[in-house]
Amino acid sequence: MKNKYNQKGFSLIEILGVALVLVIIFLLSIPIVLNIIKYSKKEAFKNSASNVLEAVSYYIAENKFTTITESGIKIEEISDLKIKNNNFEKGLIIKNKNNKLEIVYLIQGDYCAKGTIDKLKVSDKGCGYLDETKPSIASLSIIAATNNSIKVLASGYDEESKIIKYEFSIDSKKYVTNDNKQNATYLFENLESGEHTFSLIVTNEAGLKTKSEEYTFNTFDIKNINCKINTSSISSYKTVTCEYPTDENYIYQYATKNNDENLNYENIVLTNNTYEFKFENKDILYTRVLYNNEVIAQTSVNINNIDNILNEATPKLDENMIPVIYDENKNCWLKADPKTIYWDYQNKKWANAVVVKEKAASNNESHSREYYLSDVAINQPIYEADILAFYVWIPRFAYKIWNVNSVENNKNEEQQIDIIFQKTNEYLNGMTDDLINNGNYYTHPAFVFGDKDISGFWISKFQTSLSSDEECYKNPNISNCNKSSGVDIYSIPNVKPINYISISSAYILSKNMNIYGNIYGIKNTSNTHLIKNTQWGALTYLSHSIYGNDVIITNKSNITGGNNYKINVEQSTTGNIYGVYDTGGLLKEAVMGNYNNDPGLDYNNQSGFVGLNGSVEWPSSKYYDLYNGITYKSAILGDATGETNNWYDSQNVFVNGTNPFFIRGGNYNDINNLFNYDAYPGSALENVTFRFSFIFLYSYHT
Repeated sequence: MKNKYNQKGFSLIEILGVALVLVIIFLLSIPIVLNIIKYSKKEAFKNSASNVLEAVSYYIAENKFTTITESGIKIEEISDLKIKNNNFEKGLIIKNKNNKLEIVYLIQGDYCAKGTIDKLKVSDKGCGYLDETKPSIASLSIIAATNNSIKVLASGYDEESKIIKYEFSIDSKKYVTNDNKQNATYLFENLESGEHTFSLIVTNEAGLKTKSEEYTFNTFDIKNINCKINTSSISSYKTVTCEYPTDENYIYQYATKNNDENLNYENIVLTNNTYEFKFENKDILYTRVLYNNEVIAQTSVNINNIDNILNEATPKLDENMIPVIYDENKNCWLKADPKTIYWDYQNKKWANAVVVKEKAASNNESHSREYYLSDVAINQPIYEADILAFYVWIPRFAYKIWNVNSVENNKNEEQQIDIIFQKTNEYLNGMTDDLINNGNYYTHPAFVFGDKDISGFWISKFQTSLSSDEECYKNPNISNCNKSSGVDIYSIPNVKPINYISISSAYILSKNMNIYGNIYGIKNTSNTHLIKNTQWGALTYLSHSIYGNDVIITNKSNITGGNNYKINVEQSTTGNIYGVYDTGGLLKEAVMGNYNNDPGLDYNNQSGFVGLNGSVEWPSSKYYDLYNGITYKSAILGDATGETNNWYDSQNVFVNGTNPFFIRGGNYNDINNLFNYDAYPGSALENVTFRFSFIFLYSYHT
């Protein structure tokens, strides 16, 4: 009989050996599995691209009057195109010379497809890797030289992909690479004095190469060109003064380059060995000195931060405001560099900024205000839950008057409003009555605050809301909502706006956003306030110009931003994510426009300002627009009442003794129109909310 205690098991060494074998098998299998996954994803994307071509073909067949123009058709422009799993970012389809549908590009993240349905190529590294042509330009120029060194500048260009590599050679020696892709230069040092030959090879994303011709450059004694940009701030133009070495036999030249074109030098004549260049657009200045047709000195200067549209009415930031731009690929806001231009009004991208919470929440996406204000955060995402308020910049402008006398409705047809942006101390026909005539430009009154001229103002992007923890948010009524202290207000999307609040309470809450210890970090150097009627007018006129969304804007939901502002961009004043939301629809908005300094004296239905049972001091005159009549004939120029009376069948009820305060916009269940104006007593109503603004005091011009 065997003793059960004498039976043998596996030793520790045997177990470790088996484990080691399993680990090796696992490690060897990882690349195989990853390659299978990678291949499967590419094949799935390729099938999706084929589906796009089939869908476009079917779409054209079903829509007999649809043709593909020479410029092609973008899939995102075909609203009823049915494509399975259609989450492509963009795509362009053409008919090629063989009359076949061909994808020029179809992009989804890093995936790209090109070609016809029977010859389709895909890449998971971007479209550049599918390029089949070599770079078209490979050239060299000299930047600087000494008696034993030469610094050269490479130029490379490819129509379909990026240049990712520059290789330099001197005197037919082995090519060397500049690893800094942002700066295509190379410095050859420790050279013998005299003539040297150079050549260049540029490589595109697809790995295709183009070799330049040979260039001959000389070493020489050091001669410098010293150039200085005369302002480092954002302005409507920049001047650059360059000082040159002088000799009667020297020739002085310059060239500019704002894209990948070749340099074309022109001669200049110096004044006291200097020359001043003026730039009204972003560019690169190249300038050089020639002697006996040889370059003996050369330099280049990057000209940035030029905005020739706003005419110096550029955004002014409170020190705790964070400028933002929207990244469509990442579907989020990024911190913009405040020292650069982060707006493009010509393309309807108005300047946006946010204020954020002081401290980060306990998750990996949230950050503190200190982090967001640092340079480390530039071009990094801003966690939307950290944002307390979104703001949009309304730059100072003048507009061409077309209806100075507020003519009758049938003579006042809708039209695009002609505006021009202005410097802070610039007026156009706005100060003398004899010049206020149709056809003349008039400085909009929203850009005068008290006795000060301002370069613009920030307006909240969404209608005002409260924390979802507040009783007013959970159970809105006068008792819970009509408060002027003890609550913080926000301008954020996808929430219910505050209602049941009187205009005096809204005025106090807005005005107190900059008091000491406020949650926004706004300094008392910024003036915060409830928007005025003329500020609403300025927003309306800018929206109805070439710089805005020239359509009726509506929000049919009861949520700020239309419940999904990133998708519902047609509800914005720009038709894209950079505009102001909720101006037509959602709730009507109380604005500071008042008849005859009347606070509304009805005991049960009044504004809360000083008067019968009033408790809030009557505002200073700079915080409201005063009206002395009760019809649109008493309108203030620029307030979007008399001049635009009844545009798009808008509501037009003027302030009067019974209802002395203006409300703007429209209720989502009623007439939805940016041009609406109505009157009310200033009391706490269910269908009325408000919007706030602030002006950076240091933007004043006295």
